[in-house]
Amino acid sequence: QTNRMMREAASRNHAEKFQSVSRAMFEVPIMAPLLAKGLDGMDALTPVERMQFVNLTSWVLRIFEELHRQFEAGLIDKPWWEANTRVWARTFKAAGPRAAFELRRDAYSPAFQTFLDDLVARTEDKPLY
Repeated sequence: QTNRMMREAASRNHAEKFQSVSRAMFEVPIMAPLLAKGLDGMDALTPVERMQFVNLTSWVLRIFEELHRQFEAGLIDKPWWEANTRVWARTFKAAGPRAAFELRRDAYSPAFQTFLDDLVARTEDKPLY
């Protein structure tokens, strides 16, 4: 009973975290233009936009790392995890988010670094939007 409740809570958390990122893209006016401008690389970003983009990417990565930890602990069902992970994978396959990750790589656990590297390496190169 307790394990089922923990899994259900983790699944709800996964859905809420995943949706919080998507929701921010249309609720926070700066988010979508910033992501669109930085997706293919950070060279076109102004210094202020670069700071914003790296922090946006770090926020998303921290959520992803937390959810990865929950999945590894068996708290998130594999089909649910894999379905959502495809979007995260394409996001971090893109040059801008990948570069932002590399700037902050040491802020994440070695297990998550390896997971993300492997995920990106095996992800098909196709448009995110």
